[in-house]
Amino acid sequence: MAIQPVLAGNVKIVKVQASQKSPGIYSFSVTLKHGDTGWKHYADGWEVVGPGGKVLGVRTLHHPHVNEKPFTRGLSGVNIPGGIKKVHVRAHDKVHGTAAKTFSVKLPGRSNSSDYFLSFKELSQLYKIGTVMARLETIPSGEQKMMIELDCSGFENRRPFVPPKALNERRVAILSTAALNLKGDEVYQRGATDYSVIPGDVDPGDVVMSHVSVNFDRTGFQQDLNVCYPIERLDEMARDNVIGSVANFHCTVSGAAHPLEFEGSAYAIAQKMKADGVDTVLLVPI
Repeated sequence: MAIQPVLAGNVKIVKVQASQKSPGIYSFSVTLKHGDTGWKHYADGWEVVGPGGKVLGVRTLHHPHVNEKPFTRGLSGVNIPGGIKKVHVRAHDKVHGTAAKTFSVKLPGRSNSSDYFLSFKELSQLYKIGTVMARLETIPSGEQKMMIELDCSGFENRRPFVPPKALNERRVAILSTAALNLKGDEVYQRGATDYSVIPGDVDPGDVVMSHVSVNFDRTGFQQDLNVCYPIERLDEMARDNVIGSVANFHCTVSGAAHPLEFEGSAYAIAQKMKADGVDTVLLVPI
């Protein structure tokens, strides 16, 4: 008697949660149910779709979740244009493609009678602020000269002074120069060389940026905290066993002072991280 293989079937969306992080910018948490069998047949992603089938955001799943059913993954920084009050989420798997059944989601903060929120692109046009990455050749000549002449230490051709562990055994902490701190904390002053501690389980809405320079580009931070503080990505990597664990806390400094002036803070940060068992630091220069 021939044995028929057991097929995983279509991927199903169990639950979707949407939250507004800033005007026009949303995060989505999607729970999928699918009998992943391995690399040839697994749920490989989902997407947020607006009116007319326009794709507004895509979450790619890079590996099967054989032992995690159902499972939840998130997507941040989804720009939803003004006027859209409801979106759909649709899922995809390797064998059946896009599932026919979608999940409808009403967007929080979007009134049925009127929409008071603009997308970030609309806000950028309104206030005439830049929405693209700054390039050396496009900034004023005086700033070009300053940037070119900055005294920066290089790390080329340098080896770690300790042998690294396998990635899935490492405990990882973040060190960002984005001048982040918690609501209510003392903000960074000009030339500050101190540091702030951010708990690993902090609500992203409680993290603020207090860089003193009016020229400092905050657009990425306003759209997605992970641009300068990738805590959600690290948490996902830990859940997927790509890294061993995520530290209990992380640190940020203001990158407006000379690196040599941070020596005292650097030693203090290193001691805190060592006490927490951290053996790998993700450096996020902003």
